Amino acid sequence: MKGTIKTTEGFVSVATDSPTVEVAGDVTTDGAPVNLRSFKVSRSKKNEKSASDTPFFLSKHEHNGQTFYMLESMMDDCNER
Repeated sequence: MKGTIKTTEGFVSVATDSPTVEVAGDVTTDGAPVNLRSFKVSRSKKNEKSASDTPFFLSKHEHNGQTFYMLESMMDDCNER
């Protein structure tokens, strides 16, 4: 099920059935999440439209059975080229 979360960067899409998601600010060298924050998932069509206009996405990660996401920017990929 698709939803959105509101971050400091605006609304970002996420595919989850959960009412909340954990977003890490970073990961350790072994992949453990650091600076986890919990975000409520919205199912609003208006927020989904706003999320489609932002250059950010959430990448899904797992560490020791814990699922979390990291905020990524599509602009980073463009700047590396």
